[in-house]
Amino acid sequence: KYQESHPEIISIRTEIQGLEEHIASEVDQFISSREERLNPYFRRLQHDIIQLQITIAGYETRIKALERSMQEEEKILENLPEEELILSRLNRDVRVNSNNYHMIKRKYAEAEIAEVAKGKDLRIIDSAKVPVSPLPQRKRFKVILGFLIGFGFGISLAFLIEYFDTSIKTVQEAEQLLGINTLGVIPLIKTDETAPASDDEGLHRYLVTHHKPTAIASEAYRILRTNLLYQKPDTPIRSLLITSANPLEGKTLSVSNLGISLAQAGMNVLLVDTDLRKPNLHSIFGLDNNRGFSSFFLKGGDLKDHTQDPGVPGLHVLTTGPLPPNPAELLSSTTMRKAVQHMHTHYDFVIFDSPPLVSVTDGAIIGSLVDAVLLVIELERHSREAILMGKRLLENVNAPATGLIFNKTQISSRYGYYYYYQYKPYGV
Repeated sequence: KYQESHPEIISIRTEIQGLEEHIASEVDQFISSREERLNPYFRRLQHDIIQLQITIAGYETRIKALERSMQEEEKILENLPEEELILSRLNRDVRVNSNNYHMIKRKYAEAEIAEVAKGKDLRIIDSAKVPVSPLPQRKRFKVILGFLIGFGFGISLAFLIEYFDTSIKTVQEAEQLLGINTLGVIPLIKTDETAPASDDEGLHRYLVTHHKPTAIASEAYRILRTNLLYQKPDTPIRSLLITSANPLEGKTLSVSNLGISLAQAGMNVLLVDTDLRKPNLHSIFGLDNNRGFSSFFLKGGDLKDHTQDPGVPGLHVLTTGPLPPNPAELLSSTTMRKAVQHMHTHYDFVIFDSPPLVSVTDGAIIGSLVDAVLLVIELERHSREAILMGKRLLENVNAPATGLIFNKTQISSRYGYYYYYQYKPYGV
């Protein structure tokens, strides 16, 4: 907005004043020349008209000046938004640069103060010297330290493994845990003690008592035979169950080799496969399973019509035959008890093979029908809890285990005693 002191306003006012003076001078001359002829009232009226014309002319001039000023102001207002945006950007840049400047100035001052303070805290205590020989390696100390650390770690790891391993590791440990005497410890049968894989007799290659009577394992089965026969001198054992708490501990192979060993002693032996769920005895001797225990049980007749000759003198095998749908009910029936008594009248010794005790109740049922029960254990294979459960299952039917057979052990001789440790599975 223009003020009274604006140069354009002052120029316009000067121009108006000049015009007014010029008009007044012309009016005075005109009036003077005609003064004598004019009426005084007419002269006054004419003078007023002239004054008004002068005033109107001044206002018109002023209006034109104001219109020019208004046009200029409108042009300025049209450019004002863009200029205001530029101004705001410039103000923002000023603030940012000002803040950066003050921050840099403050950091610089802090750095100067820290440099001054640091210079005052530092002082040279001793000058560095170039070494004339390398530092000692202390190899012996490092070797001893590494040995001690490794030894400690090994001991800790051994205790940790021992803590989490709940399996039975020695014969003595099993006897103390179960309170049952050991009747036989069967070593791991080595490959050179077995028959060739192409044996044409059809017998399993690990029937070591038949293929290699002089092998260490064969002698172990003969020791088991002797301990078993003299286990009850007053009431000789005529029927026997060989079972295990867990599967794959070699009970079927123990049944087969012990039966062969008893037959070699001149006894008339019958092996009965009562594992009516997963039978395996017929495959050990290479026999078919079309007839056997189930057919004798259901059809009756002469027992010899249902048994098979495996090719070992004095040994007979009664396989399972066709598998029944209800093994537990069949084994716990009165007919089963009569069948066992019938077997006693025809054979000197009857050995039963059964499923694992922990898996099904079949083994415990058969254990209540025979004279003795042998529990097969493979060292370092199954937990103590599982083996104790198998023992309790036998005790629940008044058929406590008579003795223990340790299968698949490794053997060494010292001062006439056998020490057994570790195991390696070999199939059945």
